[in-house]
Amino acid sequence: MRRGETRDDQEIGRGPGPRAAAVIGRGRLHLAWFALIAVIPAIGDARTCPSQPPEPPKKVTLCHIPPGHPGNAHTITVGEAAVRAHLAHGDHLGECPTGCAQQNPSFCDDGNACTADTCGADGQCTHAPVNCDDGNVCTTDSCDPAAGGCVSVANDGAACDDGNACTGGDVCAATACRGSAIAGCCATDTDCDDANACTIDSCVAGRCTAQFRDCSVNDRCVAAFCNSASGCATVPISCNDGNVCTDDSCDPARGCVSVPTANPPQATETSCADGADNDCDGLVDAADPDCALPPDPGPD
Repeated sequence: MRRGETRDDQEIGRGPGPRAAAVIGRGRLHLAWFALIAVIPAIGDARTCPSQPPEPPKKVTLCHIPPGHPGNAHTITVGEAAVRAHLAHGDHLGECPTGCAQQNPSFCDDGNACTADTCGADGQCTHAPVNCDDGNVCTTDSCDPAAGGCVSVANDGAACDDGNACTGGDVCAATACRGSAIAGCCATDTDCDDANACTIDSCVAGRCTAQFRDCSVNDRCVAAFCNSASGCATVPISCNDGNVCTDDSCDPARGCVSVPTANPPQATETSCADGADNDCDGLVDAADPDCALPPDPGPD
């Protein structure tokens, strides 16, 4: 210890003295205060600052059409919540069309009947040549703006194919392909129609055949025949045997049937010179005893 210095008895083996203890106490207070100051901002940050940044709002692109002013349509971007209201007054999803797509359908019409005028997806008009091919080899097709569009002219004499294997020398005539028939040739039964209703016409192996139609019937009371104009027909037969002493009829299974009549023309033979058995007794004229009786004088 230097001369003139004093020392608290507590500094020697008994801890700090009162003065030193006061200094140490003030130091500890200052440290606690600084620690509190450092903690308070951290607590405030944890309470007010989110852990992640908020998501950006959803945006939707619309073609906005101002009510009453459709010509002023323009593209806008709105929030998700506003989409419904915009669609309700006529706006459309997506960007507004540009170029010719904004105009009326006739905007791209170039006035030329020989071009097909359209508005492309890029908003540009296109003018493609009109295709006048009508698919008929018997016409010459072209486009004439002065005539108002496509013009087809008969290509007479041009070679063609009518699609019929039974014709030859096919050429164009009056815008149609026609060929000359090959005799006896056929492709279908229709090619063999001979216009005779009494034949059955068929095409067999490319050649026509005709068979006579069978018009027979099982009913023995009708006669069957074929009319070349109308085909098969029938007519009732006649069973009259010319004998006044029989009753004649027809049975569909047996044909004509004749039985002795129960009502002869005369009850007794009175016509004795007509060569007929008028009373149907099997005796004719003078051979009949009825003809040998004297004539009846009549009433007295």
